[in-house]
Amino acid sequence: VNIAGSSYVAGLVSKMKAGTISNSSVSGQIVSNSNYLGGLVAYMEDGTINLSNSNVTAVSAKGNYVGGIAGCVADGQVQDCKVNGTLYAGGNYLGGIAGGYRGGLIKESFADVTLQGNEYVGGVVGAIGGSATALQYCGATGSINTTAVENVGGVAGAVQTTSNILNCFAIIDIN
Repeated sequence: VNIAGSSYVAGLVSKMKAGTISNSSVSGQIVSNSNYLGGLVAYMEDGTINLSNSNVTAVSAKGNYVGGIAGCVADGQVQDCKVNGTLYAGGNYLGGIAGGYRGGLIKESFADVTLQGNEYVGGVVGAIGGSATALQYCGATGSINTTAVENVGGVAGAVQTTSNILNCFAIIDIN
């Protein structure tokens, strides 16, 4: 793909309120000049993405919520997904799998990424908020480039609510 847009820009689906994406793949460049950019889905609520891959260069010059699979996951499931790419957010909330994560389950997903963002930057998720969130058996490798002095992490940039993080790993250079 070679996609450019304003907000809610993604390789497959802009806004996903329910349903399932399975065995899908996106390669190419996705560019946005505002919020919510995802390799597969820009904003996901109550849906499921499984067995899917993203190999993208995703650039949001001014926006928040940029992720290799989804810009933001709200009460959804991401399972057995892989990301390989370079992601840039001019704003905050940047993650290898999801920029923002507000409830649901991210399981057995992996990101090999170069991330460049401001604050709330993580190898798997930028920030975890909401309720009933779980990260299980996820990992990230690559690098994070940021000028932030806080809210940057190998797995998650910040955990803002009670969350369960189980058997996750990061091999990330943070600069």
